[in-house]
Amino acid sequence: MSERSGRDGGALLSCLASSLSESSAFDLIGIGVEIAGALEGFAIGERIQERWLLSHFGIANQSSIGCSDSLLHQLARRGAKLGCTHLNYQEDLGDPGLRSFKMICAPSGFLRKFSVSRKGKRMTTLGKEC
Repeated sequence: MSERSGRDGGALLSCLASSLSESSAFDLIGIGVEIAGALEGFAIGERIQERWLLSHFGIANQSSIGCSDSLLHQLARRGAKLGCTHLNYQEDLGDPGLRSFKMICAPSGFLRKFSVSRKGKRMTTLGKEC
């Protein structure tokens, strides 16, 4: 499975492992796409409020046409079954391909972005450096 262009695959996998190690503390939803016995993509989201689903990770083999679309669709369907009416799709981190994909989805709006850190400290996710 290939990672999106422009990202350090090792850092992404490290953050994913860190997040999953603390998964019992969160209301996570996982979706995967398997083709001919091979994992072609996965997405992990979290129900963060009564009507909000936050997509944390979504990775797909770019040569599997429609895989990204299917993952997003299935994640949204799972969220809808839980009563979610809004999906906050993951940060694009400056990846033009992901930004383009997000814009094709015709978002209803954009949330303000915030960076939170202690002065002089590195950013952490779930208590571990990423």
